[in-house]
Amino acid sequence: MAMNSENISCDIRNATYQDAEFILALRNQPEIVALGSSKKTVTLDEHEVWFKDALESDQHLIFIVTSVKAGDPIGYSRLVRSGEVGAVITIALSELWRGRSIGSAMIERTAQAGFDRWSSVDYILAYILDGNMRSVNSFKKIGFKSTTEFPMQGHQVLVLRRQ
Repeated sequence: MAMNSENISCDIRNATYQDAEFILALRNQPEIVALGSSKKTVTLDEHEVWFKDALESDQHLIFIVTSVKAGDPIGYSRLVRSGEVGAVITIALSELWRGRSIGSAMIERTAQAGFDRWSSVDYILAYILDGNMRSVNSFKKIGFKSTTEFPMQGHQVLVLRRQ
């Protein structure tokens, strides 16, 4: 499925086992680790177990964003079911591609895919580390709103409700 952001053409597709190395490498980039909730890198063994389980689970959706021009992966997004009516979204974008509105397009496509896939999901949450205004703005750009309903210390919590 194609995305266009600020004259940059990208595709978003379902992740496959072949994407494991890319996702691990991006996940473990220092800036991504610094902005993450755990503040820890993930080992290859941990990632392999998690990735296999996630791809085989009906509780996860994982997407890869690629540059149409180069064909290379530039980011990933994922949704994880949270309870009966919720899901949590996570995104990561390679450094060279940040600040070009690609993140907002990724968020929008991922959220819509979650609502389409899981008819019982009423809302999608984004837990964003306090001070990460770039991410807050990307989520708010497509309709996420601040909420205190699902607090997490040290994070701004945003919610997108099914329309």
